[in-house]
Amino acid sequence: MRYFVLVIAVMLLSGCGLRPLYKVNDAQYDILTQITIRNVEGEKNYLMKHYLDHALNPNDISAKKYFTLDVTLSHHVGNTLVLQDSTTTSSDMVVVANFSLRSIAEDKEIKSGSLRVVTNFEEPQSSYASFAQRNKAYDNALKEIVRSLKGNILVALLNKNYITNENTAKARS
Repeated sequence: MRYFVLVIAVMLLSGCGLRPLYKVNDAQYDILTQITIRNVEGEKNYLMKHYLDHALNPNDISAKKYFTLDVTLSHHVGNTLVLQDSTTTSSDMVVVANFSLRSIAEDKEIKSGSLRVVTNFEEPQSSYASFAQRNKAYDNALKEIVRSLKGNILVALLNKNYITNENTAKARS
């Protein structure tokens, strides 16, 4: 009897136009899958490329590429704070990503810019702990840059009218 009630409830809810709250926006992912990450330069570029691949095409959809994305990374550590007991220091890390999004067909730049993330990390006396903290801070900065870059790309494509109903229909075929 429970299963019968569950089936009836599902049919009623699906008939009223109820949609999942966190459903993936297909149009957004269709346009993002059309971007090829041509070049990522800088230290640990494989991490940035991996994060970008996952953010722009999480389902690994094979799509024709209409846009290219170039990213150049740089970072530096500075502004060290030494505590009174001289056992731990806190350092700032600045990670900068310069990017350029281009249309392949029109061979023109759609959006370029620079994203800057400042993070900090503790530097304990242990060299391994310091290495781990520095890498974690760098990794978190890369993830934040990817989130910001994805938003910049979507806004740029929307403003330049690359995201339209015809464009998403063409991407699906």
